[in-house]
Amino acid sequence: MEESPRKILIVEDEMIFAHDLKQKLERYGFRVTGVADRSDGAMALAMANPPDLVLMDVHLRGDEDGIVTAELLRAKLDVPVIFLTAYSDDVTLARATSPFGYVLKPVEDRALLAAILMALHRHDAESRVQEGEAWLSGALRSIGDAVLTVDPEGKIRTLNARGEALLGVPEREAQGMPLDEALKVASSWEGGPNPLKSLENLREPFQEAERLALETRRDAPVWVQIYAAPILAEGRRVGTVVVLHDLTEADAMQRRLWEREQALQKNYQLLHDSFRSTIRAMANIVEIRDPYTAGHQRRVAELAQALAERLELGERRSEGVYMAALIHDIGKIHVPSEILSKPGRLSDLEYALIQTHPAVGAEALQTVPFPWPLQEMVRQHHERLDGSGYPRGLSGDEILMEARILCVADVVEAMQSHRPYRPALGQDVALEEVRRGSGKTFDGAVVEACLGLFQDGFAFSER
Repeated sequence: MEESPRKILIVEDEMIFAHDLKQKLERYGFRVTGVADRSDGAMALAMANPPDLVLMDVHLRGDEDGIVTAELLRAKLDVPVIFLTAYSDDVTLARATSPFGYVLKPVEDRALLAAILMALHRHDAESRVQEGEAWLSGALRSIGDAVLTVDPEGKIRTLNARGEALLGVPEREAQGMPLDEALKVASSWEGGPNPLKSLENLREPFQEAERLALETRRDAPVWVQIYAAPILAEGRRVGTVVVLHDLTEADAMQRRLWEREQALQKNYQLLHDSFRSTIRAMANIVEIRDPYTAGHQRRVAELAQALAERLELGERRSEGVYMAALIHDIGKIHVPSEILSKPGRLSDLEYALIQTHPAVGAEALQTVPFPWPLQEMVRQHHERLDGSGYPRGLSGDEILMEARILCVADVVEAMQSHRPYRPALGQDVALEEVRRGSGKTFDGAVVEACLGLFQDGFAFSER
């Protein structure tokens, strides 16, 4: 009959940390009976469903701290308690009597496992030595990492199933084998001193952070990380628990994830290039119909992107501004070409028709799933901060920051460029126009960025 998983009660006042801890314990095959953040809650849970072990935070909500609660639990149930502690808790922990272990925060997974196994083993040994050892062997077999227990003479006592698979040695053969005989450092490892030597007289939890290559009976060296802790009974070291984390699967998974990431990146780039090509094609359609504004969208895009970068909108948003600027006048395909190229003053009706182009452009883009809100940027690029713009008369924060950037870039480029109805007004006139409207019709931060750009030497490309 399969043994039931050991039950652990978590007493911790930080619920996010407690939830993470619960998940870790369940992954290692333990059953969490409950989570409490106060002494009274912990006592109630423990009495209703007695745990095999308690993970106890030193600091709890309410009047009773973890030290008091641990003593109450031991008096009622004789349950082992491991304190979750920080270095700053030394004064508080000095009050503790008969602790079964300590785990430093932030908790390292395998250090936690080693501490739990130590505590359970010690408690079982104190109450039922033989029964405790039998359970330990069963518990170790259920753990996903290779776990060995070693006696004070450095000889292997138990080896779980994952350890048998890792080392290629059955437990019955491994029992009594010296640790340094079972775990031999491979010649391919180019680290420092052999970390296995430090396990012989281990007094404190040990972790070898570097990858270590071990010679086993498998075809090739096995790369592992080693975690170990002494098994103590009444302050006396009675053995060592050693956890070997096989990195083979982790390396393979990392490689698969990298390959998947590369594939996703490639697909993203293809999609991204497709979007850019689509946008450029749309921009070309407008310029073919309106030769007088040929290059206008491209130049606006140059300035708009530079403004977005100067305003630190981030790479993604800056690119979105650039893309929107390339097609901000796409709605002009709805306007007759004779109106677009009319040399004289437009009639009220003709101007009203021109004013429809932002809404028409937004409508034309609505079915395309761009990764930026291009539709709204195009719709809003003629809106003004004071509500005097079109097509919706938006004002203030109703207007996207990207659209405010397009607005300033559009005005500056248009005024300094030639139009059928007037000659080019020049850069100085254009900049003075947006300066006068700063904080009124135009966003003040965008205007300041624009003036700064030209002061620093910004110029439109000649292509």
